Amino acid sequence: MVASREELLRQGKADVWDSGRIDSGESLNVRYKGPAIAASTRSFWLVKVWDAAGKPYAQSDISWWETGLVSQEAWRAQWIGYETPEEDAVRHAPSVWITSPDLKVLNADKAASSILLTGRR
Repeated sequence: MVASREELLRQGKADVWDSGRIDSGESLNVRYKGPAIAASTRSFWLVKVWDAAGKPYAQSDISWWETGLVSQEAWRAQWIGYETPEEDAVRHAPSVWITSPDLKVLNADKAASSILLTGRR
C-alpha cells in the first residue's frame, strides 16, 4: 500500500496505490504499478503478507521513500557537492594571479629574441 500521508496508512487507506492481495509464492519484488510519482515527492508505504494457509503475518512498519529530481531540466544549481571547510575557503578566497617571479626577465628575453630574429621592435 502506498499513500501520500502516513495517517492514511494508519487508517488502512492507500490514496496512491494498493496492489491488493497477490496470490503468489513470491513475497519480494512486487512491482509498483501505481501512477507515476512526481519529482521531489515523499510517499509512505507498508506491506502485508499472508502465509500459504491465508493467515496474515503482522504488517510491516510504515516507512517512506522520496523521489529526487527525475528530469535533467530539474537539475539547476550554482554548486552541487560536498566541500570541506578548507575547500569552501579556497573557493571563496579572493583571486590572485600566480606568476613567475622572473616574469619581467622572461618577457625581456622574449622581446630581445624577437628583435634579433625579425630585426624589428
